Amino acid sequence: MTALNSNLLVHGDKTTVRLEGALDMAATDDLIALAGVATSRAEMRTLILDMGGVEFMDSMGLASLVRTRKMCADAGAVLELRCLQPRVRHVLALTGLAEWFSLDEVG
Repeated sequence: MTALNSNLLVHGDKTTVRLEGALDMAATDDLIALAGVATSRAEMRTLILDMGGVEFMDSMGLASLVRTRKMCADAGAVLELRCLQPRVRHVLALTGLAEWFSLDEVG
């Protein structure tokens, strides 16, 4: 597996985190830390996870997305998942969580 790499961009009330690699057990703490940084900004209203570079996601990665969504909700923000690879979209659909997230094809 490829380690998770990220890039955080802030634009007004939106924060975009571009992810590349595997969203797995090894990457969970990194994603939660990034979500913590993003949700600590009082003006943030939308956290966008650009997942176009995420080639693999396991149950721990899925759990970190659920936790990130909760962190956003607690901060009064929404979480959007963008550019999902078919494999990742399939995991969300199989678990019934696809409808739990705001999914967008736009990059």
